[in-house]
Amino acid sequence: MESKDLFRVLAAGMALALAGGSLAGQEKGKGEVLAEAVRVGKEYAHQAGMMGVEVGQAESFTVILPESLKKIMPKVVVAVDSYHSAALKGVGSKAGNFWPKRPVLVAFLEKAQFASYVRRVEKRSFDSSERGSVVVGDEQPAIGLLLDNPMRSVSGHPGLEVQVGEVVARAVFQQAAGAKNQLPAWLAEAFGKATSFQAHNQSMRGYLGEIRRNAQLFAKTQKEAPWDPTIQGSKALAAQAGFAYWIAYGPRAGKMAILVKQFAPGENQERVEMAEAMQKAQLDGSDLAGIWQGWVAGWR
Repeated sequence: MESKDLFRVLAAGMALALAGGSLAGQEKGKGEVLAEAVRVGKEYAHQAGMMGVEVGQAESFTVILPESLKKIMPKVVVAVDSYHSAALKGVGSKAGNFWPKRPVLVAFLEKAQFASYVRRVEKRSFDSSERGSVVVGDEQPAIGLLLDNPMRSVSGHPGLEVQVGEVVARAVFQQAAGAKNQLPAWLAEAFGKATSFQAHNQSMRGYLGEIRRNAQLFAKTQKEAPWDPTIQGSKALAAQAGFAYWIAYGPRAGKMAILVKQFAPGENQERVEMAEAMQKAQLDGSDLAGIWQGWVAGWR
């Protein structure tokens, strides 16, 4: 072999070795990220008093369920991926570097454990009415969720996968809005429900149909707009979900991606109210409520 050919062979071998080492380093890095998320998730569960756990790895989330729900973990992981992907599209973001660290989600069957999670992990007071808690930002993104009758299949009742998926969508929305920016209490929840219509499957037809019917009934019987801060009740929640769907995935798709960025307060301002955010996003026309009502009447 001539010296030039020998040099080419050696150079190619060195390049392959370096590439292999680089790939191995990347894989090791990914493995370390997954292992750290598992460690954090298990620690959060243990602090809350849930010792027997099942771990699932979605594309962007590490999921911790009670050990008794082991059989349905694969369905939950699929739901997390589906909702996460849809929610990113709804807020106009891409996976990339969206999360500063791999998020963890810890779901509970017992209210006492969820309360302990809030107190010991998040270190705040527990409100007995809350069922889900989302913490986003530059540190460790985390979700705590109290599951509501996860094995029920009653029409109109969200199954376990839906409950998990919607809180994942809610976390995506809050991260996109900015961790330090205050949102209207209903908006992230409405976005989560709206995302169910993007990530739906046949088992969710009853649940989604109930939301549509309530939203349509609200539009027929209420004078208020779905973004009115005074409305409440199941029909109001459905109307808010319908509004969120309308501007995130429906005829006005793309507006939610603009709206979610409008909650950063200006100088000497504590928070941005919904009306101001909508104005900035050009969602403040006097006929907006009427246009939404016309659309929701035929929502299918």
